[in-house]
Amino acid sequence: MKGFGKWLGRLVVVALLAGFAHAVVFSGPCMAAEPYKIGAVFSITGGASFLGEPEKKTAEMIRDEINKQGGINGHPIELIILDDETDPTKSNLAVMKLVKEVPVVIGPSTSGPSLAVVGVAEEAQVPLISCAASYKIVTPIESRKWVFKVAGSDSHVVG
Repeated sequence: MKGFGKWLGRLVVVALLAGFAHAVVFSGPCMAAEPYKIGAVFSITGGASFLGEPEKKTAEMIRDEINKQGGINGHPIELIILDDETDPTKSNLAVMKLVKEVPVVIGPSTSGPSLAVVGVAEEAQVPLISCAASYKIVTPIESRKWVFKVAGSDSHVVG
């Protein structure tokens, strides 16, 4: 589990950077104290809660550490976490809600819900950083310009 926290920490840092870049490019100037918002959809309950609950806790821990140090350039991190209950339909609804509120979304936790939301992220042009492994999440590359993942592909693991 020690490696998992490090992996998720890197995921959150990537999301923060992607969200910051997106906010700077698309939102114009912001006030010094305005928080940087990051959305997350994890399987906190349901069949994949063994993944989603630690993802949630790690994201909150990293947010708290960053905010204790004064945020990023004085901007605190606001983390909006939704539970998809390991259900692709609920994941889709959660991501549809988040893309209206945040410049970047982390999650979902597993491949099924991740595959269910790639169209939402692409249509909204909001970066989605999936925690799942299926190679289908990011392929075909030509139509997945806004969707990324951090887990090794299932096709590599099987090999």
